[in-house]
Amino acid sequence: PPEKPAPAKPETVKKEVPQEEEKYVDVTVKQGDALEKLARAYGVSVQTIQQVNHLPGQVLRPGQVLKIPATKTPPPEEEPVYYTVKSGDNPWTIAKENQVKVDDLLRLNNLDEARAKRLKAGDRLRVK
Repeated sequence: PPEKPAPAKPETVKKEVPQEEEKYVDVTVKQGDALEKLARAYGVSVQTIQQVNHLPGQVLRPGQVLKIPATKTPPPEEEPVYYTVKSGDNPWTIAKENQVKVDDLLRLNNLDEARAKRLKAGDRLRVK
């Protein structure tokens, strides 16, 4: 009887799996941003941000654009929250009532202490 050919051995084909390219997001530094805050928000280390952007120190300038590895979804932009000044209000009571620091309240509204003391009923302040 004729011999049957041996069954072919299954071939193992190694597929080249392309290494996923590291993706980055561009983040524009805003007033009050710090490396620690950005690192926490994007789930990366301060050192990683410094290395990727060749930063010698930790000083950031508003308007500066940083590349940050996209390890997780960036935090959603918070909608600003406003407060309408009432008679008898001052920056300290407004800050306390809205659970913000007085310094942050002044910074958000571009106020110095002299201008803050001149607030009047009906003025609208950003509190967050």
